[in-house]
Amino acid sequence: MELSLNNVKTVLPKAIITKAGKCTVRECDELEKGHFQAYVDEQAESFDVSITLGDKNIVTAHSCDCKRKQPVCHHKVALLLHLKKGSSLPSSSQKKKTLQLESLVDQVGVDELRAWIKTLLGKNKDLELAFVHQFTQQQKEHTPADIKQLTQAAVKAVLKNRKKADTSEVKKIVELWIDIHASFVAQYRAHLTDETLFLLFNAIIAAVEDTQGEIITTSNRFDKYLEKQFADLITALDALQDDEAWHTATSYFTNHTIYQQYGLRKSYLFFHEKLLLQASAARKQWHVKALLKQYTNMNLHKYYNGEAYTEMLLNMTMNTGLFNTCYSRFKPIYYNNKYNLQLITGLIDLGQLPLAEQYCEQQIKVNVKEEYSIPYLELLRDIYRQEKNDPKLATVLMTLFPLTYNFEDYLFINAQLPDEEQRKNWRSKILARARKATYNQHAVAFAFRLMEEEQKHKKMIDYLDSYCSYQLIAQYAEKMILADKQAFLRQLLIRSDLMDVDYEDEFENIQACVAILHKHYTTSILKAAINATTSRHVYFNNLLVKYILELSGK
Repeated sequence: MELSLNNVKTVLPKAIITKAGKCTVRECDELEKGHFQAYVDEQAESFDVSITLGDKNIVTAHSCDCKRKQPVCHHKVALLLHLKKGSSLPSSSQKKKTLQLESLVDQVGVDELRAWIKTLLGKNKDLELAFVHQFTQQQKEHTPADIKQLTQAAVKAVLKNRKKADTSEVKKIVELWIDIHASFVAQYRAHLTDETLFLLFNAIIAAVEDTQGEIITTSNRFDKYLEKQFADLITALDALQDDEAWHTATSYFTNHTIYQQYGLRKSYLFFHEKLLLQASAARKQWHVKALLKQYTNMNLHKYYNGEAYTEMLLNMTMNTGLFNTCYSRFKPIYYNNKYNLQLITGLIDLGQLPLAEQYCEQQIKVNVKEEYSIPYLELLRDIYRQEKNDPKLATVLMTLFPLTYNFEDYLFINAQLPDEEQRKNWRSKILARARKATYNQHAVAFAFRLMEEEQKHKKMIDYLDSYCSYQLIAQYAEKMILADKQAFLRQLLIRSDLMDVDYEDEFENIQACVAILHKHYTTSILKAAINATTSRHVYFNNLLVKYILELSGK
């Protein structure tokens, strides 16, 4: 069913309606017919929410910067409820006031109106700036310096000399920018290959970014303003039919991604990524090659946002099929695991195994904690398997095993050890370590799997402690019962679950365990065993016993 103002309270769960009711909606504006934008406050946090209503007030589009996974978050619902009350929809009384205002304006004398406007503009610098921009005869030629001055003047008109802005003040600044920048942006979009007009647009972006760096605010309207500028620009670029014109227009952004001495314009990195989403395959490759040419001549370690540029370009080269010709241009970045793993995996896929091995070893060498090296050790494992280098593979797996407790790796290592004595020592050492690592569910699972491999099901019962999950218990319960029926039941009932074990998360596994118990024990035996356990252990926390007692109505 389509969501609308009329059914918002009936088609959505009651819980989300309740949460939405606790939010506060403010500064709700109708930007275009049916398109509403507002701030929704939830305790100390504020979110930028927009709703678009179509025919019969059906919701046709919606967005919220809370980034929750559900399609309709409670912040959007809060705005819908706000609109449902009619708080932002024009009422008949509002329309009547509008007509009265228009009539009054028509009646006021010109001199009287001019005097009132002068007084009003003198008290409101933001209105004064908008008025001057609207009615001043525009210069035929503007320079980037002019653009910078106009953009900064809008900020000063609203904030004066303050560096902190609330959401309403940011909104005023952006509204002034929209008005001030509109003619320059429109002219540039109409002539995308004109470098002089590009420099004016570049000055707008630079001035907005400078403002972002100087003004303290919780609002994201500055970001939204930049995103809108680039989205509209990319639409205009996509409309260019001539490839040479497209190359010329986009090259300006490549050339101006670097600014000052060691700066990389972050919004242009965003632009390059978005530009390639809709471009043809040929245009994508041309643009990435242009960026790679610039990148090769840069020392990225000296640049602010250098890592972000490298990450972006690696993604682009892989997505456009260029990585196989330029992989040597990319180097690992210390402590940047996501990027490093993407680079090394790409090298392995290309068959560049020695280089991939070198990069893995470099990262392992600088890591201060063993667990940070796990993904690099796993890549080395894959490399040595491809190379069929069993000695190196065994060495890596012996380092990796206490971090992962992968049972197949254990078997491989065991097979590589030359004599029975070494295999016994290895088994004892690793099992003792697993028993100490009770916080690690992989270690606990390994211990059970080892007992299963060795057919020591009675020994498993000793492992039924607080750290053993109900999933593991259900998996091996039948075999432990066959090994020692009484010892299994006694140990299962006296074990105490950790306080952080979630009853709901374990519920299905607990049900499975209870089903197994009913299969092998009579109700009277279970009842007697539970009564004996609970009478001796008053303070223990056993979720399985809790569930059985709930079933019996106790």
